[in-house]
Amino acid sequence: MQISKDFVQTLLNVDGLGPQSVLKICELFKSPSISDNSSDKELLEYLNELRGKKDKRLSRVHIPSLEGLVRARQDAIKQIRRNEDLGIHAVTIFDDDYPENLRSTVNETGKTDAPILLYYKGDLTITKKPALAVIGTREPTNDGVTAGRYYAAAFASIGVNIVSGLAIGCDTAGHRGALDVGGSTTAFLAHGLDSIYPPENISLAEEIVEKGGLLMTEYPVGTMVNRYNLVDRDRLQAGLANATLVVQTGTSGGTMHAVNATVLSKKPLFVVDYRNPQGEKTEGNEFLKREKGAIGLRGISDEEIKGHPDKYLELIGYSNKETITPKKQAQPIQSSFQFEE
Repeated sequence: MQISKDFVQTLLNVDGLGPQSVLKICELFKSPSISDNSSDKELLEYLNELRGKKDKRLSRVHIPSLEGLVRARQDAIKQIRRNEDLGIHAVTIFDDDYPENLRSTVNETGKTDAPILLYYKGDLTITKKPALAVIGTREPTNDGVTAGRYYAAAFASIGVNIVSGLAIGCDTAGHRGALDVGGSTTAFLAHGLDSIYPPENISLAEEIVEKGGLLMTEYPVGTMVNRYNLVDRDRLQAGLANATLVVQTGTSGGTMHAVNATVLSKKPLFVVDYRNPQGEKTEGNEFLKREKGAIGLRGISDEEIKGHPDKYLELIGYSNKETITPKKQAQPIQSSFQFEE
């Protein structure tokens, strides 16, 4: 059976079924004895038959009732129609155009946690580009805003997709930097695409889509933002990106969720080094250099980065041959770029 988006959406709507259980069920439904035209009753009979044979793949997987599956399918039809009305598209982990980097997504505990279904607006093909997550506090200093926008523009200028979460502060600086140079940027959201959070960035979200960027989420229309979704969203930024750059963070900020996912994925981690003291806003930067092996960056001239794109793509761990992991100790990159005095 070819696993359709409609089928995945239906299962995700079933009470008691989480993403991992849905993934297990979908894997079982690849059986040639099941087709996309099979009725809900036939699908449930197949599952119950496997459970009767004590198939280990069904251990601890909730099997829905026929009524529950029918209701979930009806809800899925409504969601799909609303997506179409809003210009929202979907891609599942079973599709060829699913972002390849996201297949190996891990959460901050190190457990594989790739989203089974993603909704998006914009150009999905930019997820094939090398990517850098640019993240940090929602309340950066002026130097932080300058640095985030500068680095995003610098890497976007050589074809890097700048990934962030559309939050105010460092996220906004990252997205804006990419747009400044006509580059690509992807924003992962912690809610359905029928709304934008924070509302201050509605125009930014619209601009991202208009200029060939991408808005993406694992949450269906109607889902409101909450703190748990915000935490879960962070793993996707680290998952899509080849490396993560922390602009500014304290030692206990939300930025650390994406940082942990980056480290456990064995991807390069960078932090901005500042010439002038930034106080508690960069205590996390120093901690990450000291305890997590993050590499400090202190500006890269436009001439240098544009003249040696392969060097800087390799720096962020992008290679056609293999992923490159930075050494624990590295020297800051010096340039003529200056933060405000």
